Amino acid sequence: MYKSVLIVFFVSLLSGCGNDSTVKESSTPSPDTTLVSDSILIERYFAWQDSIEYTDDDDNYYKNTIRDHEKIRDTILITYYAQQLADSLTKRTGLTLSLEEWAKYLHTIDLNGDNQLDLIYEGQSGGEPFLTEFFLIDTLGIKKIFSGYQVVTKMNFKEAKLSSFSIINPGCCTDPAIVEYFYTIKFDSSKVSLTLVNTLGYLNRLEKSTQKLSAPVAFTLKKISKLRCEAASFDGFENPVWGNEGNSISLYSIGSKGIVYGSKRYQDEEWLYVSMNPESKPVNSEFPQFLEQPTQLYGWIRKEDTDLYPD
Repeated sequence: MYKSVLIVFFVSLLSGCGNDSTVKESSTPSPDTTLVSDSILIERYFAWQDSIEYTDDDDNYYKNTIRDHEKIRDTILITYYAQQLADSLTKRTGLTLSLEEWAKYLHTIDLNGDNQLDLIYEGQSGGEPFLTEFFLIDTLGIKKIFSGYQVVTKMNFKEAKLSSFSIINPGCCTDPAIVEYFYTIKFDSSKVSLTLVNTLGYLNRLEKSTQKLSAPVAFTLKKISKLRCEAASFDGFENPVWGNEGNSISLYSIGSKGIVYGSKRYQDEEWLYVSMNPESKPVNSEFPQFLEQPTQLYGWIRKEDTDLYPD
């Protein structure tokens, strides 16, 4: 069954590689279809992907954001802080590093506008992801106020205080799921208020929208529909790279809402490049990190599944 479904997919796929229209949903396999090896099927799949323009996945998220905001780097002071934090970082990460090694991951930035250099750790976590932690420093000592995985991509300051920041988690190994977390932070004399205001999710191999709308358009799903990483329906086989179901990202129920930014016609179907509203939680997802919190997911939806398609 696995090979039969794949063959139908690739027969329809190769017939449309030279035009700008959408592959139909897979149909019942023909009984006289000639079987070919899995390696050939995978080669054809990769060849088809070469005809598609994808969003960039060139590790732009690894920026030196924290270092760019580090106006003063006092190596003596940083080494002192490394000595103070070494035991807790070892417990947190399971790593035993020298003070010099811990120090290279520490940065001094005034976070709360009190003219006292505070501390940020951005470095090894003991596993695949990076670890980022914020510490306030005052006469009472060192106080951790934030901890999260992966790297800081933006930091905004207002009246000399950190007011918002974002962290991106690009996944690990062959996991294509990328999640961006956006926080606001407020400081007063007695406490720190930290709020996760938005989460974006997408895949590092997402078909690019080349036909953008002049203005975004809101839509509502009138059918159960799959958000996909390409403007085509590929079901019934395991993605040879990621191991998920075809090119599906998440399944959404009737009434789910989103915003359209672009479109594409492929064969006889029209597809919409969209972001799904965070409040419209998927029924399920091929990537569990997209279900951990309300997430604004990007991908492609069939137009006929939306209220933008005429009845």
